[in-house]
Amino acid sequence: MLSYDSRKKLIKQIPGFGTMSRKQVELAYSSSIQRIETFVTMKSADRYRLLIKNNPEIIKHVPARIVADYLGISQEKLSRLKSKNNFI
Repeated sequence: MLSYDSRKKLIKQIPGFGTMSRKQVELAYSSSIQRIETFVTMKSADRYRLLIKNNPEIIKHVPARIVADYLGISQEKLSRLKSKNNFI
């Protein structure tokens, strides 16, 4: 994490840092909005499929309880989704 003052200093000192920083913020914002939209428009199985499609490594390296929390479902529901649909 950078303080506001440190960020301003880096923008002045490093060419392109401001552009890179702005792009990172835009990507994070876009990702957050997409995640919120999935909670409103998608069923839990579809959210899980999307997670597998976009970030398959997370499923392999992150504990099931954290994946379930991220998807807004219980661990039991996640387990049922995996077994019912032959997910990873």
